Amino acid sequence: MAGMESPSFARDKATLLYYEKRAREYDDWYDGTGQFARRDRPGWGAEIDRPVEFVKRLPVARTLAIACGSGFLTRHLHGVIVGLGQSRAMVAITQARSRARQ
Repeated sequence: MAGMESPSFARDKATLLYYEKRAREYDDWYDGTGQFARRDRPGWGAEIDRPVEFVKRLPVARTLAIACGSGFLTRHLHGVIVGLGQSRAMVAITQARSRARQ
């Protein structure tokens, strides 16, 4: 409808607040830490290693990582990386990981 803005993920305040709140624990699922440390996840290590290894093998490039989140995969890119995200807390984690790699 003309003049009416449709809802979108990037503008949804509830979603923003969710990621701001969960930023510190967001990667616990992938890493098997925090509340997920005791979960039995047969084959998970190999499963998550596949995308990580894929990203690590990508050539050096200038990359715009839209919705970079916590940088779980972004941190494995090589070259100049610009990460964008709605959540400042998530982008801060990505930045810290990026600095740690340098």
